[in-house]
Order: sequence, then structure tokens, then C-alpha cells
Amino acid sequence: MLNAMIHLQPRYIRVAHNGREATLVHYRLGHGNRRVLIIAGVHGREHGGIQAAYELLGRLASVRLHGRVDVLPVCNPMAYAAETRFTPDDDRDMAHAFTTGEPADLTEALSRAVMGLAEKAEVVLNLHSAGDARYLPHVMFYREEDAQWAASLGFPFAIKRGTPETLAHHIFSRLRPEQRTATLELGGGTVAFPEDVALGVELIMAFLGRSGFLGPGDYERQPTPPEMVWLTDARLLVRAPSEGAFYTRSRPGMDFVEGEPFGFWVGLEDLRPRPVLAPTTGKLIYLRTRNRVSRGGTLAMFLPLQHTT
Repeated sequence: MLNAMIHLQPRYIRVAHNGREATLVHYRLGHGNRRVLIIAGVHGREHGGIQAAYELLGRLASVRLHGRVDVLPVCNPMAYAAETRFTPDDDRDMAHAFTTGEPADLTEALSRAVMGLAEKAEVVLNLHSAGDARYLPHVMFYREEDAQWAASLGFPFAIKRGTPETLAHHIFSRLRPEQRTATLELGGGTVAFPEDVALGVELIMAFLGRSGFLGPGDYERQPTPPEMVWLTDARLLVRAPSEGAFYTRSRPGMDFVEGEPFGFWVGLEDLRPRPVLAPTTGKLIYLRTRNRVSRGGTLAMFLPLQHTT
């Protein structure tokens, strides 16, 4: 896989705005009218998604494709170089820079270049991961009618996110109704976890196989269980009570009962350890990986038990 990846020849998309320039690295694999777009690196410090995009290149280069797959592994090269969530200088979140009209800055110009490929794709997969934390791999979708499709991808959980207001300048809002898009959260950001990346790559390849982009093979996967498909954003956040450090041996995916300790906190004010408790009975889906945390920083996220009929 590594040899196939490093010998691929990319295309380069030059983007400019008011004297500033950036270059998108674009890989095109396969031929045909059917197209899928895979993007990553919208946020520059989310290495789990970026690593998965590069590893997908190696997998896709080793098979015969029935259709075309475009891959943009680093959509925001300025944020990637600075290892920041937002674009330096602009201080823009590229995830919400898919505007209409003339681009206001280089971030919007980059988004416009991404849309040049997205508007021709039947599916757009947007690979992300946590920042100084680790997410349980999952899929985010944006329309209730896409819930079954999102569950079919087979991730540990699927959740509908966003409102018309928060999605106004998201790539979802620029796509046609017949197009589908999902955001795949693949584990850690500043630290990529190989098992999370491997799961994402495997499930994306299985999706491409079921969708007819690959040759014959066993592409069936168990869908996300109904009790782990959420039509509302039910995440419960646990935040740092003060300036200090968080320590844990827990892992995303573990189950807890309400009030059960899942780590401990050492505040700078007295350096005494205190338990950090689960806010609900449910599943731990996000866990801080950087120990030092400022007051109010997110330590963990949980999803409560959901009963289905």
C-alpha cells in the first residue's frame, strides 16, 4: 500500500486571493461518469482524517475502479502548516466558509475550489477527527432522511448534527438534494490512532464496494445498531472545573453508569486529585488526550442510553 501511495502523481490546484496563494494537492483515481469526492484536512490539526485520506490513496491505487474517486487529503494547507483548526491570518473555519458570491478571503477561495469537484460528485465524504482528544469513530449526517444510509456505513455510532443556521455555509448547504454527504470523525487529531484510521479506511472501502466503484468482493458490513443512531445531538460534555490536568485510563467506546468515575482531575489551586464522574449512564465517545486543560475545556463527551422500539 505504501509503495502504491508514494508513486501516485498528484495534480495541483492553484488558488489565489488578493495577492495570497495556496495549492491544493488533488489525486484522481479511476475513470467514468460516476464520481465520489473524499476530502480531509479542512482543519489543519486533525491528523486522523488526513492519514486516512492518504492511506485510501494506496488502497485505491491497488484496485480497479468502476468510476472516479477524487481525493483532496489537505484542503486547508495553511492551517495544516500551522497545525491549527482555523486558517492563520483569516482566522476562518473552512468548514463554514462554503459561501456564495465572490470569495472574501483565501479560505473561501479554497472552499470554492473544493466545490468545483464536489458539485460533480454523487457522494462527498468529509474526513475529520478530534483536536487534542480522541473521538470514538462515527459518522455525522445532516438530513433525517439520510439516517439509514449513514447507519449502513457501519460506524460505532451515527448522529445528526447541525441546524439550518449553523449549516448555512457548510459544504452540505452547497450540494444538490440528490447528492449525499457525511462527515466521518476518525479518532484523534493531534495524535492519530492507527486502529481508528484503519477502521475508517476499511469502512470507506466497503462503502465504495457496495456502491459499485470496486470489483466483486465481500463488502457487506454490519450497520450501526439502531440504538446508536441519533436524530438529535444528545452529546453530554464534561468540562474542566478549573485550570489543571486530567488523567484517565478510560477509552472511547467504554460504557459507564451515571456518577461512575472515569478519570481524575488535579487542579492547580491545591494539587489535590478529585474524581471526574460520568454525567449519565451511557457510552464515552470523546476523551481528552492532552492532559493539561484550561478552565472550561472539554474533558469528555458521553451519549446516554437510547431505547428503541
